[in-house]
Amino acid sequence: MTGRGAKPLLRSVALAVPKDPAFPEEIEDACAFDEAAGLVAVVDGASTGFDPVGWSRTIAQAALDTAPHSGNIDMAEIARRARSAWGEREAPNLPPGIRAKPTGATLGVIRVRRAGSQRHLTAQFIGDVSLLVYRAGHTPLLAADLAIGSSYTSSPETLNTDERETIVVRHLTGLTLLSGDVVLVYTDGFGKWLAERAGCPGVIDHLLSIDARSFIELVRLEQHAHRMELDDVMVVRSIIT
Repeated sequence: MTGRGAKPLLRSVALAVPKDPAFPEEIEDACAFDEAAGLVAVVDGASTGFDPVGWSRTIAQAALDTAPHSGNIDMAEIARRARSAWGEREAPNLPPGIRAKPTGATLGVIRVRRAGSQRHLTAQFIGDVSLLVYRAGHTPLLAADLAIGSSYTSSPETLNTDERETIVVRHLTGLTLLSGDVVLVYTDGFGKWLAERAGCPGVIDHLLSIDARSFIELVRLEQHAHRMELDDVMVVRSIIT
């Protein structure tokens, strides 16, 4: 999705695989991108809450809606917009006095800006959505294992539907990119698998050119072989223009 009249900073494609192929509409991961604004958001919903599919998509839309109004990534504004939109939904049909369990999601947002022939990337993350950046020749510009210095856990930080006093946000700044660099932003089910294989040039070559159908086949094969967790997968691959 690209704003009218604006030269895009990115060329992005979403590669998505639902956990259950029989119910593709129930994928709990979501994404949104604005190629002209240089923005990509990837969200991983938590299955334990009420309607994680809806919450993930609400956050992704909030990130997209925030992009034209902020020069930088504004996680507080994304959270505010998402919770406001969520509060306008019809409440679930529950007995009087019973509230739906709060829903959480992890989130990664990147923003690319143009500076002459260079592009500058900033990113913010809540939880274990992560990214890798590759240059021509497939040289990684960031370490493979969660480039922003976190590690995968069973209880990552999440952006919840209910208000919380603090949310831990991790930041990445000062990364200079060139036209043709490739940025991958992805959810943890894929990230754990990739962290073990990112040093293999053949794997990266494949990921930087793979189409949507072949990506689904790859994920299903790796899940069937128990090399990748059985989970929803969302990857947004963006080429810097």
